[in-house]
Amino acid sequence: MATLIQHLEAGVADAPDRPLFVFLDRVCTVIESYTYESSHHRTNGLARALTRDLDVAVGEPILLAYPPGLEMIAAFIAGVKAGALPVPVPAPAARTSAGTTHRIPLICASAGATRVLTDERLLATLREIRSPG
Repeated sequence: MATLIQHLEAGVADAPDRPLFVFLDRVCTVIESYTYESSHHRTNGLARALTRDLDVAVGEPILLAYPPGLEMIAAFIAGVKAGALPVPVPAPAARTSAGTTHRIPLICASAGATRVLTDERLLATLREIRSPG
């Protein structure tokens, strides 16, 4: 049985320009998409950043907090490529979303994660969750 990474690499070799992931809005308009090749380049770059720049260890759990879109998928695959254990969580909203806000520290503790991958838009919210007040 092929692994996820082996399947994706076979797709890059066989059909690099074929769509792999497509993110649609509510009326099925394409918001963003990755081909096998563009996904390969994006996830390899993220995996290199995780291992070289951030010194993520093999087996290290890392929370993934992204708004809806393809970046969560790219971060998940990059984490797998880097040997980390990606842990997707719902993207936190502003302080008003108490349910998600309270769950993230619990998920971190349960998973043993000390790092979070996110995008620039959610960084301030995650910092507030980490250091309330």
